[in-house]
Amino acid sequence: MTHLPGVFTVLALWDALRFEGAVLRGVLEVLFVAAVAVAAAEVVLLRSPTTATS
Repeated sequence: MTHLPGVFTVLALWDALRFEGAVLRGVLEVLFVAAVAVAAAEVVLLRSPTTATS
């Protein structure tokens, strides 16, 4: 099984965004956008035939 830490980070930040107050919301939103970008890059690299391993 392939581990995708970026995807798990997105899920954790999404959970935090649902419950945090307004003070941390801006910081969490920036982190969430960055985590989505990392997760997307992981998925693209995973699907790339040159980086995929069997």
